[in-house]
Formats: sequence, C-alpha cells, structure tokens
Amino acid sequence: MVYLVHDRPDPGGEREGVDPDLRPALIVLPGGDGSREFERWVGTIASRTPEGWLTVQLVAPRWRDDANRIVWPTEGLPDDRAEFTTDAFIDAVAREIQADDRVDPERTYVLGWSSGGPPAYAAVMTPDIPVSGAIVLMSVFKPDLLPDPAGSAGRHVCILHARDDFIPMRFADLANDTLAPHAAGVRLDRYAGGHGWTADLLDRTAAAFDWIDADHATEPPDTPPP
Repeated sequence: MVYLVHDRPDPGGEREGVDPDLRPALIVLPGGDGSREFERWVGTIASRTPEGWLTVQLVAPRWRDDANRIVWPTEGLPDDRAEFTTDAFIDAVAREIQADDRVDPERTYVLGWSSGGPPAYAAVMTPDIPVSGAIVLMSVFKPDLLPDPAGSAGRHVCILHARDDFIPMRFADLANDTLAPHAAGVRLDRYAGGHGWTADLLDRTAAAFDWIDADHATEPPDTPPP
C-alpha cells in the first residue's frame, strides 16, 4: 500500500468542543488511473484545506495492464488479481494516521473524484471504516455495487457534480436521494461546467471542507458554496 502525505501547518486557534491535540485528515483517491502522477494536483487540493489538516493521497496499485481495468477495486466491484480491496486500503490508512499523526477519528474524511468516487462512497457507507464523511466529485453512483446506505448513519456527504459532465447528473441525484434518509447530512452542489477541475471547482471544494467539518447541530444549508 503506497500513499503520499501533504501536510499543513498546525491550526492557530481552537474550536469549542474539539480536542486541540487532534487534527482533521483528508484521504484522497484521485480519478483517472489513480497514480502518483496526481501528486502535484493533490497538493493543490491540500493547499485549499483549512490550516492544520493532514492530507493523504492513496496511490492505486496497478493490478493489471488492461486499459479498461478497475482502477480502485472494492468489495462491491472486485478484481480477482487484486491483493486487497480499496475499502481495506482506506481502512488501513485511516487507522494508521489516526494512531501515528494525532488525527481525530471524528474528523477523518475521504475525497474521491471520477474513478475515485465509488470507493469514497463505499467507505462512508461502511460503518467499520473509521471515516466521518466523504466529498465526492464528478462520479457515478451505483447502489448495487455499494454497501447498505444505512451504513452512512452519523456521517456527512458532500456531492459536487457539473451539469454538463459526461457522467449524467442522475448519478449525483441518485446518490443524494439514496443517502439522505440515512446519513446525518447530505449536500448536493450542482454547478456549471463539464468533467474536470477548474478554479471554480477548487473554490467549491474548499467550501465543502468547511461544510463537512462544521458543527452540524443544525441542518446543512440548501444553498451551494460560492
């Protein structure tokens, strides 16, 4: 299992009800081939997290050379050549950073875009994986390949999807409708554009970090981030 670390300075202040000795963490599953070639871009995403966050980029093992291979095999969508599933990968990394880097298990989140979206959904829908929320961008959502949505109870999910993405908006709508009755909060941000990262999407992702790490004593706002 290979992962890369993108760190941020310690926070300058404290938040009421939050242990100041623990920090939030973001586990990132890149889209495309999930390779370490995304290191620079994940660093850009990490730079938009609030101060004090630890960002960890998973690197997808290349189990086969097939151009149509499953980049991130999961329990629901396995690859018989894979030595471990992405579910197990996320679980192992979450537990390792929570033990070694003073990461708060109540503020450990997973972010996946495109091919990295399905395993991010799977993680937040699996109660035994120690993550407390997920941010999923420009991805499909196929319930028959995912765990029981009831597993997302107590967790928050932010879905970002462009109206003109070649991946139809119906997947984001289905994710919202499927998870909303179970998760503690689900937010769907529909924005203009197509499949791919833009400056606007970076801004919206930064707003998603604030939302998912906020005090959710009240219902999440219906308005999209700026």
